[in-house]
Amino acid sequence: FGLGVLKDSVAIATLGKITLKKETFSRNIEFRKEAIKALGLIGGRDAIMFLKKLLKQKVWFGKKEHDEVRALAVMSLGRIGGNEALSIVEETAQNAGESVRLACEEVLKDRLQGSGGSYQEKLMATRSEERRVGKECRSRWSPYH
Repeated sequence: FGLGVLKDSVAIATLGKITLKKETFSRNIEFRKEAIKALGLIGGRDAIMFLKKLLKQKVWFGKKEHDEVRALAVMSLGRIGGNEALSIVEETAQNAGESVRLACEEVLKDRLQGSGGSYQEKLMATRSEERRVGKECRSRWSPYH
């Protein structure tokens, strides 16, 4: 997730490999989840490509864990936004199980609502907090203090 905050597109290939890695019974599912979140933060065409590949993956074992990962990939596509990402979400919704389909519906609903969606509210809250902290730091280090 830390690589995603840096928004360094160089990390996309490595993060993409982690997201697509299949392991029996998902020993490292938390690493995969963090890599998916980071791809959602970084965004871009390459990140969308890796998330799309992940959504198309089939598994024989560990379907519950795989559905959790796929739902998170849908949420990351929603965070990236854009026509390509949203068309992948719409396509996934048609062929997905319940938990993944619900994630798709949430992303599409948020996008239809526009500024009133939960993603937008979280974004505004984050920006407000960044502004508050920035003002606090400026006042603390001001030579006129």
